[in-house]
Amino acid sequence: REETAAARRSTLGLAAAVGPADADADATLRKLMLAESSRWAGADGEWGIADRGRAFAASAQRSAQGLLSKVALNTQDITLSGNSGTVPVVVANGTGKPLALKLVATSDSLALEQRETMLAAKAGENYATIPVDLRGAISAEMTVALLAGDLVVAQDRVTVRATLLDRLVIIAAVVLVLLGLLVVVYRKRASTADGGVSDPDDAGRIGAGTPTARGRRRTARGG
Repeated sequence: REETAAARRSTLGLAAAVGPADADADATLRKLMLAESSRWAGADGEWGIADRGRAFAASAQRSAQGLLSKVALNTQDITLSGNSGTVPVVVANGTGKPLALKLVATSDSLALEQRETMLAAKAGENYATIPVDLRGAISAEMTVALLAGDLVVAQDRVTVRATLLDRLVIIAAVVLVLLGLLVVVYRKRASTADGGVSDPDDAGRIGAGTPTARGRRRTARGG
C-alpha cells in the first residue's frame, strides 16, 4: 500500500505538471491504474499475487520521478538595499517539456505580499521573484517550495538580510528622536526651576511687587 500511495502522489504530480494528455503522463497513469487493480486480490481474496501490483506501482513511481527529478530550484541568500525588495528564484526545467508548476513561499517573520505564484516553466531556466519586507528586522528566513500539483518537487531555504547602512540609518533616526525628546524634557524642567521666568527684566518687575520689596520701600521712607 505504501508503494502504491507514493506512486499515486508522483503520478498525479506529473500529470498536473505536463497534463494528462502527455504521452509520458498517460503511460504512467496506466501503470498506476494497473497497480491499483483489485485483480491482484486473486479469486480467494487473499492478495496472493499483490507483488504484481506493487511492481506496476514501482514502475509508475520510477517513470514519474524520472521526469520530475529533472526539475531543480535554485536560490541563494540575499542582502537587500533597503527594508523591502525581491528575492530572485531560478527554476531549471530539464524535462524538455513545458510544465505548470507552483512556487510557494512561507516565513514566520518576513512579510510576504504573494505567497503562491503559478509558473509556466518552459524547458530550460525560468526566472521568478518573490516580494518580501523585513519589517525592521536585521535578517529573516524564508522557505521556497516548488510544487507539481500537490507534490513538492524541490525546496530550499533563503536568508534575507538588510544592508548595514540601512540599519544604521534607522538606528540614527531613533537616536535623533530620543535626543529631541530629552532636549524638550530638559527645557521644561529648567523653566519650572526658574519659576517660569525666562526674561531678567520680568524677574525684576515681579520681584518689585513682592511683600518683601514693598516692606523695604516703607522702611526707606520712614528713615
